[in-house]
Amino acid sequence: TGTLQEEAASGRFHASIAFTRAAYETAGGWPLTQRGDFDQQFLTRLSQASTTVDPCHTHPPSYVFRWGSTQSYHGQGLMQTASDTQWYDRVPDAYAIPSDVVALVPNADRETQDLLNTMS
Repeated sequence: TGTLQEEAASGRFHASIAFTRAAYETAGGWPLTQRGDFDQQFLTRLSQASTTVDPCHTHPPSYVFRWGSTQSYHGQGLMQTASDTQWYDRVPDAYAIPSDVVALVPNADRETQDLLNTMS
């Protein structure tokens, strides 16, 4: 939406979860699929196998989901539907892929820095 807002993330995407090894094993682990809804599949199985808790009662949000403004690769930009199994195959056509080894340098862009500052 272009505006910073807190939303419920429960059951929506894999970056919103933490779980024990026992819960992971009880849920059967990550689904072996190329479908775009792999995270929702796992979250559904995880919620059936364990208890969901909300960490925001004790800790503030620590994750800001965005990708449209970053000009960075994100699989969601390639997924046409939840059942899409070809999204990963479209990566080479959509993004320049380095042909050699490149150094990864973690860095928060200016927008991320500003967002984090508003949360503290």
